[in-house]
Order: sequence, then structure tokens, then C-alpha cells
Amino acid sequence: MKHYHKKLWVIVLLLPVLVALSTIDYTEKKDWHEQTSENSFSAQFTHFNGMHPIPISLARGEIVYITIQFSPENEGGYGYYILDEKNQDVSYQMIEAIDQDVNNFRIYFTANTTGEYRVFITGSDLKGRIKVNWK
Repeated sequence: MKHYHKKLWVIVLLLPVLVALSTIDYTEKKDWHEQTSENSFSAQFTHFNGMHPIPISLARGEIVYITIQFSPENEGGYGYYILDEKNQDVSYQMIEAIDQDVNNFRIYFTANTTGEYRVFITGSDLKGRIKVNWK
């Protein structure tokens, strides 16, 4: 029985440390230059590793069309995802791009609730530019 209690205490002591570590943002940005307007975001950088949120305020039932353009200058990785105010994944539909460019994503979704949605752009040792437009 003593052995069981010893393991339980170790778990109880380590749990807050593990939770704290899981909430730390390890994003790295070098030479990051961004511009934001009411319906656009762009950034140019020499190094991007992590994530960057782009807030979009929407009313319930509103449909938003988003274009995400990655212009990588190296072999770094990139991607995106969308969360609502409750940090829940947002389902979106892909629109086929005319130029079939794999770095150009066109998507849309309908807001289920009024609030701030966040488009997260992600990079993995990425150098280049990112542009995001929405209407």
C-alpha cells in the first residue's frame, strides 16, 4: 500500500508542472514585420516557428471567406487552423483555387455564434511571407 501512495504523491506534485508546461507558447519569430487592417493581415520574416493568431469578429450566421497565402523562401513547414471563442475547432469548407497553387488556401465557414474567431497560422522553421484576407 505504501508504494501506491508514493506514486500518487509524485503524480499530484508533477501534475501542476505538466499543466503549466503545456500552456507555454514556444513561438519564435525573427525579423517579424506585420501589417494588419480590418480585413487583412500580412507578415514577412526570416524565421517563424510556432503559431500566430489572427482575430476575426463575426456575428452569428455570418459567412466569412478567407484566403491564406504562404510564400516560403525555404523548406520550412506551414499550416493553419481556426478556433472559436471557446477554443473549439471550427469546421470550414475548402474552395478550389483557380491556380491550383498548394501555397494558396481559400476557405469559408459560417459563424455558429457571435464572437471572436481566430485563424492560427503556423510555421516550422519557416522563412518568407504570409498574407491572409477575409470578407
